[in-house]
Amino acid sequence: MCSFGAALMDFLLGSAYWLLIVLLLMLLIDRQCRRIPAFRRWRQVMRVAALVWCGTAILKKFYLDSIIPPGDAIWHEAIAREIAELLVSGSFAEAFDLFGFGNPAYRFLLGVFYAISDAPELVTYTVNGALAYWGILAVLEAVCRHSGCTRLPASVVVPCLFLPSGLLWTTTNLKEGLVLWGICMMLQWTFPQREKRWEAPRGLALIGMIALGLVRPHIAMIWIVTINLLGTWRSRRFGLFVLTSAGALACVFFLKQAAPRLFEAATGQGVTTVLEGRYEQLTTRSHLASSHFLEKSPTPVWTGVTLILFRPWPWEVSQLTEMLAGVEVWWLASIGIWAWVRVPNKLDHLKHPCIVALLIGLALFGFFFTYMYNMGLVVRQRLMVFPAVWLLYSWPLVCSYAKVVRSVPARRGSTKTTRPQPQGVIPAGSYQGS
Repeated sequence: MCSFGAALMDFLLGSAYWLLIVLLLMLLIDRQCRRIPAFRRWRQVMRVAALVWCGTAILKKFYLDSIIPPGDAIWHEAIAREIAELLVSGSFAEAFDLFGFGNPAYRFLLGVFYAISDAPELVTYTVNGALAYWGILAVLEAVCRHSGCTRLPASVVVPCLFLPSGLLWTTTNLKEGLVLWGICMMLQWTFPQREKRWEAPRGLALIGMIALGLVRPHIAMIWIVTINLLGTWRSRRFGLFVLTSAGALACVFFLKQAAPRLFEAATGQGVTTVLEGRYEQLTTRSHLASSHFLEKSPTPVWTGVTLILFRPWPWEVSQLTEMLAGVEVWWLASIGIWAWVRVPNKLDHLKHPCIVALLIGLALFGFFFTYMYNMGLVVRQRLMVFPAVWLLYSWPLVCSYAKVVRSVPARRGSTKTTRPQPQGVIPAGSYQGS
């Protein structure tokens, strides 16, 4: 009877929190649609997508996880509950002994959340998914702010809002949702200056960087370098250069704390030598490495970039999960390739500061992904690069769409149309949504 009562209370509490999170997402969507003109025609689609993300959390918790038990999530949950009990009982020193960078940081933050809310695990699934969805909206905002478009085509909005890997890997008790949110909040530092009433709170970018630096310091360092390049090149904001450089150094320190042996080996022997040795060691263990990586010699950067953008190749697919991962990455790549083939003045667009910075960032991520040894891990961690990839893919789509929009009649009732203007490079920092 006690167990039934506890289960009923968990269900009622979880339902209340779930409905609250859905309501907060709806309010966020309305706010974003008021701020960003290009979002307004997609308001209902964004609402449906928010329900899909929150609904996927329920599906993951009560069905999919029973088919494939999530080992990492189970471990996170157990330690987080222990931390919550220590915090509630006032044993703060013992609780802080469990703090660290990487997974320990995520578990500690989760423990603090449980100590405050006493929420069931379903709420964690939903919060992670909601954070990821907020990040997805921020990616679409970045597309608008950097391109200057006032309307978004379906080919940009729909794949982003209903990203399959995002739906499956962020709506669970893993740190992917928090990581994606932190990355996307940091993109605000790259936005052009506008009227204050249109700006999102810039403090979110700092919170996102701190959260990302705690759970994935090396990824934070790559994104800080990319944002640093874009911000200083485009607008000569040297204050941002100093701030982000300090952030990159802090991430190096965090990496030393999170993996001291790897850090010391890397600084003593060289990063490439250490990663190659680790890759060779891991790919000799068939129970850890996927078959695609066994007895292979990766090419730095190139192998990683192909992993991010194209793999698994069709001839590498041997399981249903690999097929699903392949369909997604081929679908996104086909959209991007088709868009860049059709856009005129390709070289002018490639010279844009935003594109140059993203390509450099993609190369840095390519070096990191070169030494991946498991396809499941690749699919999860590809989400950390998705904002850069989707900005690159969607750039020519919004450019060509803007050309079509400018060729419609200038005002209602007029038979005179505006002559289509040739679509050249978008001025850096332009935004026409105000």
